[in-house]
Amino acid sequence: MAAPKKQVINLLPQEEFAASTTGRVLAWILSTFRVIVVITEMVVMAAFLSRFYLDSRITNLNDEIKTTQSTVKAFESFEKDFRSAQFKLSITKSLINQQPNVLSYLSNLASHTPDEIKFQNFNYAEKKLTVKALSPSEISIAQLFANLKQNDTFSGIQLSQLNS
Repeated sequence: MAAPKKQVINLLPQEEFAASTTGRVLAWILSTFRVIVVITEMVVMAAFLSRFYLDSRITNLNDEIKTTQSTVKAFESFEKDFRSAQFKLSITKSLINQQPNVLSYLSNLASHTPDEIKFQNFNYAEKKLTVKALSPSEISIAQLFANLKQNDTFSGIQLSQLNS
């Protein structure tokens, strides 16, 4: 038995067509498109494989965002208190800068006050210092008035309200 003869079918004639300009252009186009198809397949495969890497990065970043959000939420009350304290300090600083004599008046008042008297409230407006204080006895109040009258810093000392 003779081996069957392989038949090769070539739709492009080799001899005449390969030598012509049209044949060379057609052969070049076919080989170029093969290269383009191979490059396109490689790009598609790279995009497909990079998807797994990018998905894992997105998952890690989402976890990191959740962790950071919980940390920020945990410090929310502290930051609120801190901002409130900063606001109060800024108001106090502006008041002290507007009226620089207040500190000297308060330190002078504190140095002339008997130990039994406890201050509750201070108010300084238009060169007038108003003080609200508690005292266990009338003697300590009289002593405070005597001390302040001897001091030249204060003038027009008045007792406006007395409660028992």
